[in-house]
Amino acid sequence: MKHYLLLVFISIFLFSCQQELYLEHTDFTPKLVVNSLFTTTSTDNPEIEVYVHSSRNVLDSESSIKEISAASVVIKDSQQNILATLDYTDEGRYATDQLVLVAGESYTLEVISEGFETVTATSMIPTLVDASIQNTNLISDQTSESLDVDLRIRDNDQADNYYVYEVGDSQSLKFAKEEPFSVETIHSVKVFLTSDDLNQEQVAGNSLFQSRVFLKDESFANAEYNINFKAKGNPAVSGPVLLTSDELKMRVITASKSMYEYYKSIESSRIKGEANSSISEPVQVYSNVSNGLGVFAGYNDHTYDLK
Repeated sequence: MKHYLLLVFISIFLFSCQQELYLEHTDFTPKLVVNSLFTTTSTDNPEIEVYVHSSRNVLDSESSIKEISAASVVIKDSQQNILATLDYTDEGRYATDQLVLVAGESYTLEVISEGFETVTATSMIPTLVDASIQNTNLISDQTSESLDVDLRIRDNDQADNYYVYEVGDSQSLKFAKEEPFSVETIHSVKVFLTSDDLNQEQVAGNSLFQSRVFLKDESFANAEYNINFKAKGNPAVSGPVLLTSDELKMRVITASKSMYEYYKSIESSRIKGEANSSISEPVQVYSNVSNGLGVFAGYNDHTYDLK
């Protein structure tokens, strides 16, 4: 399956040598799974796309995730007027390049497909917040190297702002933006980020394995704010990660609350990795879709060179 589908993980099943547990799966009702991360439309981002699939029963070996090819997929404005109807292309993908999306506006997705409940989700595209890199410093020893980065953001007067930072080469950041639901994109992390900033949100017990920094403006609304973090190569990646490469870039995302929460849940799930097994509590991936599963979330971003 090319695209990572947001499915709520099932309950934990504990097995022991003294007792066997048999589970029934006859009451399962499939739901629509819709996924879309969207930003302002431009020459570089001419389309909005939505992926539509059905969920599967993980307790039934014959159940499968299915692409939905005959759904009605529409985008509405804040007054519930239909702005565009998306056309089906392939692999559960619906898209249109006939819709102008702008920052500061709220949009609602509605998906109707026979045999499923109608699903809806609402999100907005936040205004891009100005940011600038103040300083970078390469720290090397005999076994590893890390890049120390000072970033300044100029928070605006919106009620709440949510920020996500990630670092990678041009290719990895391109995939992160163009293929956000791909399993390969989510798990192929080349650079880890750590920060001691008191306002960052740590999503796992060990922040050394985070690939993104998460920050809210609760304590610095409508003011300048400086944050420091360190980038370090993932030792699990084959071949060296060259932190001094001209290809190394930083993506600064001004996220909607829905995108922020989705990225946090994906990050937590990725960090747990193999710990998401029958003997540990699984991470529930964030969803803001009513009557279904998935995420529909707006964002704005800018990419900076790290040299």
